[in-house]
Amino acid sequence: MHRSARITAIAVPLAAVIALTGCSTGSGTKPASTATTSATAKAAETKTPTITIGDAIGKVENGKPVIITDEWGSYQKMTLNPDAKFYTTIPADNDGSAKQNGFSDADILDAEKWLGTFITEETLDSSVLDSKDRKLADWVAANSKYLTGSMQSIAAQQGDDANLVVSGLWNGPGDEDKIPAHTVRDSRPRASNATATFTKVRGVEDGGKPYVIFDGTTSTRYIADNKAVIEGYSMRGYTLDQVKTRFPNIDTAKPLAVQSDVTFQYALTHNGNGWAIGGYTLDTQQTLVD
Repeated sequence: MHRSARITAIAVPLAAVIALTGCSTGSGTKPASTATTSATAKAAETKTPTITIGDAIGKVENGKPVIITDEWGSYQKMTLNPDAKFYTTIPADNDGSAKQNGFSDADILDAEKWLGTFITEETLDSSVLDSKDRKLADWVAANSKYLTGSMQSIAAQQGDDANLVVSGLWNGPGDEDKIPAHTVRDSRPRASNATATFTKVRGVEDGGKPYVIFDGTTSTRYIADNKAVIEGYSMRGYTLDQVKTRFPNIDTAKPLAVQSDVTFQYALTHNGNGWAIGGYTLDTQQTLVD
């Protein structure tokens, strides 16, 4: 038995798929792709076991797992798996417009790695993914290096109505019956599997600035906290028997899972020696699985 919810998030200067508005650049800070490479190398050099979650792994720095502690407990941060293949080839759906706008094959592959790191660390494993007080404004303030100046302005104007990161894990049979649930906290990653694909690449110019646009999908299986799901339904007036009718195994040791499938579109532009996001769309389907 399962319950699902769909969330469509459009917080863009991306209109009609490829038309961009607003093009000021962000800060010159290079995003964290090189830092990720360094952390992965250190993990390989030590005896610390690597937790592999498909196209993601548990992040390790200086031979130790990177542990995040929040209001629910502690979990290990995820990062891009260096063995992942989705960012190592240019999508076949490529009309040549990226090259026409000045992006070489090397540029496209570098942008894919940057975006693969961002998606893994800040979309699939964002600090606001299942936070009780999901404050996107705080995320934007802490991660402005990922955004062009225009996107920083848009996110600031939209506040917590924007969804640059994957929408929170809200589960229920309909909008009127969504139940807040958070993932398990056991000092391990919050997901048990993550896969990603780039399906299309193209380029546009807006306001004299070139952008490379990637379409793709992610599929992530998160480990739910059964107690939190029960408490969430209880807050909506459901008895334990009613919850067990929906999810017969919810009071067993086996955790429920939240399956999250996202179709995305990101527009990137050069930002110093790295990249920044100038527009995006996300369409998320979430299913709570027994």
